[in-house]
Amino acid sequence: MLNLRETSTARAQIGAPNYSACRSEALAVAEQLGLPSRRVEAWHYTDLARLLKQGPSAPLSAPADLLQLSPYVIVSDDDGVHLPERLLQDPAISLTSIFDRAPEQWAPLLTASDHRVALDAYNLALLEGGVYVTVSGRPQFPICFSYRGNSDRVLRHIIRLEKGAELTLCEHYAATQLCHTAVSIDLEEGASLEHMILHENGAVLTVNQAHLAASARVNRHYLAYAPHMARHETHAFMDAPDARFDLTGTLLLGQSAQCDVTSVLEHRSPHSNSDTLVRSVLTDDAHGIFQGKILVHRDAQHIDAQQAAHTLLSSETAQMSVKPELEIFADDVACSHGATIGEVDPDALFFLRSRGVPEPQAREMLISGFMSVGLSRVRDENLRNFMQELVTRRIEQMVHRGPLQSQGA
Repeated sequence: MLNLRETSTARAQIGAPNYSACRSEALAVAEQLGLPSRRVEAWHYTDLARLLKQGPSAPLSAPADLLQLSPYVIVSDDDGVHLPERLLQDPAISLTSIFDRAPEQWAPLLTASDHRVALDAYNLALLEGGVYVTVSGRPQFPICFSYRGNSDRVLRHIIRLEKGAELTLCEHYAATQLCHTAVSIDLEEGASLEHMILHENGAVLTVNQAHLAASARVNRHYLAYAPHMARHETHAFMDAPDARFDLTGTLLLGQSAQCDVTSVLEHRSPHSNSDTLVRSVLTDDAHGIFQGKILVHRDAQHIDAQQAAHTLLSSETAQMSVKPELEIFADDVACSHGATIGEVDPDALFFLRSRGVPEPQAREMLISGFMSVGLSRVRDENLRNFMQELVTRRIEQMVHRGPLQSQGA
């Protein structure tokens, strides 16, 4: 586990001199508040201390090849951050180290809710790097962050989309040690972001914030199948009319994996919308978690906000924890939440088998159909095909290794 004071002291020389005051202040706040424990309601299902103590995992033999998706792959490993030349030459992208910006330029973006102040302070105190990206227009290719290497990593990225800008962003977690990232996204009027977070390996802790101006749109996707612990936290603020935030979780978990998808979506303006959908397939001793809160402010009338979580359990020891919340202070809204937990439909399985489809293939077909609803929400066709290939491969692995095949009829 990272020692807060020792690690912060060791990293005190990282970054511009004017950052040291920000780091010292963050360290003081983190030490005063302490890290969240399971006594905190929002952390009831995830033991942060256990997550931070996760030992090293084995390196991946064949990680996802992001170059199939984009040549703009920013690699963060034990040797630092590596930027592709083609990305730096794209006229729609302006990219610098986060330490090249004065803290007051990006600190206002780091608004935190009460239960998350300690995590922001922890990230700032231990920060070792990150980038500040400004997007105007539409880049030629998606921007991809790939986190690799064999050491703990604490990073922060600031991403600003100017008026009408469009960006596809991917984050790929494939390190063998803990990776803690904070990403703050600011979208001006009419800007659009498609954001995928792919967790393949290692313990992961992510904190994502997004502020949406009028007619701005964020479409975020979580795809997780690593056999490790992770918590992915989203805070979105719809600050103006016609802002929209869609969140999709695709969890394919086995072994002793635990993945916590927590979201707080705040509707601060009338005529804003959000839609959350989490679909999970869990086997072995895996534990999936979805905590979704929709907060509608007093003057935010004419809101449409939906959230749903649907789960297939294929072992007696797998479990899914779901905690949806609606906190509504306006009276002219359409808000709902729902959850289902079950197993592969034995009647549908029997139907396919009675028509000559072998049981493993029948299970693959049914699970793929179940997960396809989430994938259909990916607007970028190339990204959707990339994710579909990964999901198909993972479902095949889960079915043919045994537990899924042994359940049901």
